[in-house]
This record gives sequence, C-alpha cells and structure tokens, in this order.
Amino acid sequence: MGKELTLKSSFFLIRNGVSGAWLPIAKQRNKTSTPLSTSLPPRLFSSFGAAKQALSWWIAGEFYHIHYYDPARTSENYGIQKRERAERIIAEMEILEILIRPVSFAEREKLYTSHRKGGQSESHTPGTLDSHSEV
Repeated sequence: MGKELTLKSSFFLIRNGVSGAWLPIAKQRNKTSTPLSTSLPPRLFSSFGAAKQALSWWIAGEFYHIHYYDPARTSENYGIQKRERAERIIAEMEILEILIRPVSFAEREKLYTSHRKGGQSESHTPGTLDSHSEV
C-alpha cells in the first residue's frame, strides 16, 4: 500500500471583527505593509502562536529595510525604518481557527445537489459555499 495523505485539519487566520476583512496572503516580501482584504485569499497560519506573532508585528506598523550611503563615513549603511499605522487597532482584530476536512468529489456533488433542492438559488456556482455549507 502507498502512503496515506495526512492533511493538517486546522489553520488560523487574522480578521478584523468590525469590518470582516482579513489579512491576505502577502505577495511582497514585507508582510507588515499588507492591507486587509475581503477579496484576496486569506493568509493561513499553522498555529495560534504564529498568527499571534504576525498580528503583533502587523499592528506595530509597517517595517522597511533601508539602505543608504553616508558620504561622511564613505560607507554603506543598512537599517530598518518603521511607519506607524494608527488605523490598525488591536481591539478590533481577532484570530480565528479554520477547520478543514477532506471531501470526496462524490460527497461534494451530493452536498451541492442537496443545497439546490433545499431552496438554494439556481445561480449557485459549484466551488463556492454559502454560510450554511459544511466543509
């Protein structure tokens, strides 16, 4: 027999409890400058501690690496610059645990079929779930 595929069953995401926007996957290297989103995929963390640490850095502000030349010393210097972000309020933020379970194609089709029969609008697109779906 082959190896069983083991999937992690829970992840954590950071969300603003007031606006509902979450911290998305950062396309750039600097993750502290990423604004909250409701359209981009959420950034998932493998542990509560990792999400908590990322939230503390994000709340603290935007951090940038800087590189400059000092003519008085005739040398190159490196450092970190911080930009405060007053609109980021820790009391509005929350860390949510997301539970995931594998669903076979047959189970998925059965789930969507039962939703359509149970009053789901015909415009429901397979691959998207409403707030009443269980996955």
